[in-house]
Amino acid sequence: MITLTELSAFSLTFGKVDGGSGWNEEGDFGPTDDWGRFGIPMPDNVVDFEDLMIFAMNYLNVSPGGTSGALIARAGGSPLGEQVSFRLVPVSRENGKTTYAVVMENASEILKGFSLKVAYGVGASLESVTASRGLSGKASEHFFGVIERESGEVEICVAALGVNKPFAYTGEVARIVVREETEGSVGLKTADLRDINNGRDEVTLPGGGGETPYIPVTTALMQNHPNPFNPTTAIAYEVATAGRVEIAIYDVSGALVRTLVSEEKGVGRYTATWDGRDGTGNQVHTGVYFYRMTAPGYTSQAKKMLLLK
Repeated sequence: MITLTELSAFSLTFGKVDGGSGWNEEGDFGPTDDWGRFGIPMPDNVVDFEDLMIFAMNYLNVSPGGTSGALIARAGGSPLGEQVSFRLVPVSRENGKTTYAVVMENASEILKGFSLKVAYGVGASLESVTASRGLSGKASEHFFGVIERESGEVEICVAALGVNKPFAYTGEVARIVVREETEGSVGLKTADLRDINNGRDEVTLPGGGGETPYIPVTTALMQNHPNPFNPTTAIAYEVATAGRVEIAIYDVSGALVRTLVSEEKGVGRYTATWDGRDGTGNQVHTGVYFYRMTAPGYTSQAKKMLLLK
């Protein structure tokens, strides 16, 4: 039975090992025997990502008489590894310290949390890892934790809090500051992705230094996320053939509201953000809108999205 229910108490023991300072055995309840939220806890003497996922799935609802153990069914679609990606972007360098942003592109509706392992090279030292502004401003909705390993590796753990609550976020998730002799010693290693049922998809991330290692096989336009949205939404798309790409937004009458993207794009995965404004900068009304992409060798069908206020 899960006994540690307070977010502050769990935060204080996250990343701790049995026998170490700050250890609280009540936080050591993951993984469970069936990886589910009501499974039998299998303590492993460390409070880490496995404990976080069980905690997040049960947050504010741990009573045996509460919500049923069955989670709401959602369409899984493609594997999480095909819907979620990460890249590392150098932001600044000053006095031997380099700041990197970890940027996430998330087209999944069922992602619950992730553990992202980042390595820094020989001779480099980790100064800090902090949640980006987009996450820190929603501390009551997400858990953000960091575990520093002795092997020159840091693990960033994030999860949405609450039963059936997916991690509906795209953008910068963390800032990493490293003291290094030359820029570029930091790289992404692996990402352990979990859905709202704690189903797992682990992917290797061979890139770093701002490069996006993912190379699309076909050009594709993803469903915007979140949807419905207010006030902004992200539209992910992939370009398999370099050339001019346009993404335009239309209202229900078919009138052009705004051209969101109109430029040359190389091969890769991108995200465009719409803030609910038209081409003149005016906020549009609540309602249904459509968006369409044109790209070399690609003909898209219009996709629908709903703006709520």
